[in-house]
Order: sequence, then C-alpha cells, then structure tokens
Amino acid sequence: MPLPENTSQQRQLAKRYEACFRAYGKGLALHAGGRSLKEDGVEVYAAPTQNVFNAHLPRACAQKHLKHRFAQTLRLGAQQPSGLGILVGPSASQEGWADLFAAQKIRCGYWVPFMYRDLSQPIPPNPKIPGIHMTKLTDFCVFQEQPHPYIGKISTPHRIAELSYAEKLCGMGKAIQFIAWHDKLPVGGATVFLHRGAAAVFNVGVLEAFRHRKIGGTLMLESLRAAREAAADCAVLSAASKAVPVYERVGFRDVGHYGSYYVGKARLQRLVESLDSEQLHS
Repeated sequence: MPLPENTSQQRQLAKRYEACFRAYGKGLALHAGGRSLKEDGVEVYAAPTQNVFNAHLPRACAQKHLKHRFAQTLRLGAQQPSGLGILVGPSASQEGWADLFAAQKIRCGYWVPFMYRDLSQPIPPNPKIPGIHMTKLTDFCVFQEQPHPYIGKISTPHRIAELSYAEKLCGMGKAIQFIAWHDKLPVGGATVFLHRGAAAVFNVGVLEAFRHRKIGGTLMLESLRAAREAAADCAVLSAASKAVPVYERVGFRDVGHYGSYYVGKARLQRLVESLDSEQLHS
C-alpha cells in the first residue's frame, strides 16, 4: 500500500501531533511496566502486555543518514522479545523511508489521515440528542462492572493498564475523559490528552447500537471546548477513514498521513543479521 507524500507545511503541523502521540504511547508503555530504548533519535518502546513494540522513525533527515537510522531502528527492535511496529509519521521524509522499506520487502500495512483544528476558530453548540447526556469522567470504578465504550471490557492486563493510565492522567490534569451516557449505560467516550500546548484527541468510540446519532460528533465538540479551556491552541488526531467526515463537520482538516509497518520477530532477526553482514563486508 503506497503511503501518500506530505508537504512541508503538513510536516510542520504534524510535529504537534507526533509529540503528543509519542508522549502518550510511551507513558502508557512505562505505566504498564514496559521499557523504552532510545539511541540517536530513534526510540522503541512497549508494554509487556502488548505483542508488538513500537518505533517512531525520526523526523526528516539527510538522505545519507536514512539507511543508518533504519538499521538502528531494526537493531533496537531486535533487542525486544516480540515483533516491531514501525510508525512513519507525517513529519518524516517518507519518500526516503519508503525506498528502504521496499528494498527489504516491508510493506505498509495501512495509512491513516492526520487531522488538525485551530482552536481559535468558533466551536459550534452541541446538538440535542434525546436520551443522551455527556459528562467528564471522574469515577473510573464504573468500568469495573461495565465495558468501557472504547477500551471494551476491562478483562485483560493491557486493558487494565490502559484504563488505569487514563485515570492517572486525568488525576494529574494532563487528560480529560468524556463519557456519553444513555441512562446509566456508558455508550461513547473520548480522551483529550494535553501536551505542550496541543490537545490530542484519542480513543474516540461509540457503541455500535448507538452510532449514527451524532454522539461521536458531540463528544468531539465537548473535547474541543475542554482543550480550549485548558489553553491549548490546537487539537490534533489521527482518524480511521470512515470517521473523517465526523471530524470534518466539527472543523478538523486533513493535513497529512502516517503509515504503519510491521516486522515479525523471526524476520526482524534475519534482517539485522543481513545488515550486520553487509556492514562487515563493506
């Protein structure tokens, strides 16, 4: 699957999202008892409750350094006990990375839009949705008995860690979680993560039986207001393609793409051995 190329302006905007994405993902991994390895701008991290470690490729760099950074990413990943997910963000020099991936026959599994909203622009009022009300979540204990609208039933180590991490962030004032309720049933949710003046909206989800009722859009409007009240100047997110129209209706615009690649553990070891052999004979 080819990865769309991003413009220089898109890459500048993308840095706001990528900073949030890294901070949130790394924080979750460490909260769950995971580890992080970092060397010369390349970082690999994950929790023991996940079956894949994540690497964020560094921002655009000189073409002559790309191969070194790529090899470095694979070597760091090989030190971990599982496969490696490689995320190529919009600020990376994607045409260079794509050539390296293609040479090793590593395909892009999927790409998703990165979206941006200027919080100085007006935020429309919430629509009225019969039988639905929104609240900021303060009592996470409710999900001991009921599934979380996005995370699901809190029944696995990773889901337990994900919920407790959200609770920790909210308690520290670094995140705000909104829940949409139908009576006492949580039917939708969204998390606003605040980082360096930006607000990343993560984990937006609505139960299938309650979709197409403007619940997702209303959760986004609540998230935008909360972000602005917290002095963020922009809101950022990555979107599944089918959800893009929902975000566009509340003022987000598509400003780039990031791609996701995956290398299984056995193949990762073979790639590193091949790279080491090439270096030895060069």
